[in-house]
Amino acid sequence: MSPFWTEGDTPPFGMGAANLIVMFSVSRSMTNPKQTIWQLVQRCARELTKNGMTPFTRGDLVRCVQRANPSYEANSINPIIQGVTDNLQGGAPGAVGKNILHRVGRGLFVLKDGNGGQLESLNAANRRGGRESRVTETRPAKRAGKAAAGSDDGITLSLTRLRWTTVFEIPASSVLPKGRKGLSRDVILAARSVPHRFGCYCWASTNNVLYCGSFSRDYSNPQFQCNFEGRIHQYFCTHKREDGTAKNTNARVFDRLNDTLETAASIALQVFSFEDLRCNNEVITFGAYERDSSLVRAVEHVLIWMYKRWGQCVWNEED
Repeated sequence: MSPFWTEGDTPPFGMGAANLIVMFSVSRSMTNPKQTIWQLVQRCARELTKNGMTPFTRGDLVRCVQRANPSYEANSINPIIQGVTDNLQGGAPGAVGKNILHRVGRGLFVLKDGNGGQLESLNAANRRGGRESRVTETRPAKRAGKAAAGSDDGITLSLTRLRWTTVFEIPASSVLPKGRKGLSRDVILAARSVPHRFGCYCWASTNNVLYCGSFSRDYSNPQFQCNFEGRIHQYFCTHKREDGTAKNTNARVFDRLNDTLETAASIALQVFSFEDLRCNNEVITFGAYERDSSLVRAVEHVLIWMYKRWGQCVWNEED
C-alpha cells in the first residue's frame, strides 16, 4: 500500500517530472525487445538530459537500460557506453560509432552536440571532501566585486527513484487510544525499525498521501531508541501547545486518524527514501541527506508542495 510506485511500474495519478523534483522513469515504449543496447543508451541519455540530470553517470545509464530491458546485463551495457563515447577509446560502438556521448569527467557523461545535448563548457568533476562534485559553467565569469559565482543562477533539485516504505499499517475500523498503550503503542514501537537519524514520513491511505512531515531533531528521552520513535510518540501523547491553550498538530492528526479509520479505510505510516538527490548537479547520497536536518526539512516542504498540487496532503492544509 504505497502512495508511490513499486520498482518498474509507471508512476500513478499524475506522478512525473516536476519543476523542483525530477523523477525519471522509463516509458513503456522503451521496453521494446527489438531495441538494441546502443538505442536504449541513446534514449536513456536523452531522457536523463531532458529531466535535468546532466552530467549523468555510467550507473544512471546502466540502471535505465536495465529497467527498459532487464535481460541486458551490465557487462554488456558498459562496452556499448564506452563504444558510443567520442573521447573514449575502445568499446563496442555498434551501428552508430562514437556519436552519442561525450565524457566530461571520471564516470560522467553528457550527450554529444547534435544529439540533443548541451556540450558547452562543462568542467570535469572534482573530488571535494571525498564526495563527487559536478560543476557546470554556461555563462561568462562574473566581474570582481559581484556575488559568488552561481548565486543568482537558480537552484535545481532532483530526486531519483523515490520510494515510500510502510512501517506500520493500521487496519480499518481500528481505534487508536491516546497515550502509549494498545494499538497506539504498537505503532510507536514499529517506528523503532527506522534507522535514519532524520527523514520524512507520511500518513497515507491507498494512493493518497494524507499528511507529510519530517523528524528533524534529536530526542533526548531515553525511552526513544531513535528519533522517528520520538516523533511518532508525540502524535499519541502530546496534544497541547506549549502554552496549553489549544490542540496542536499532533492532536489534530490524531483525531483525523481515528475519523478516517472509522470510515473503513486503513492507514499506513510510511517513511521516505530515494536513490540519490542532486542539487545543481551535485550528488548527495541518502546517507548524507538523513544526517542533515536542514536538507530533510527542505525535502519535506517540496513533497508537501508537490502533493498539494495533486489535491493530496489535505491534513497539511490545517497547519
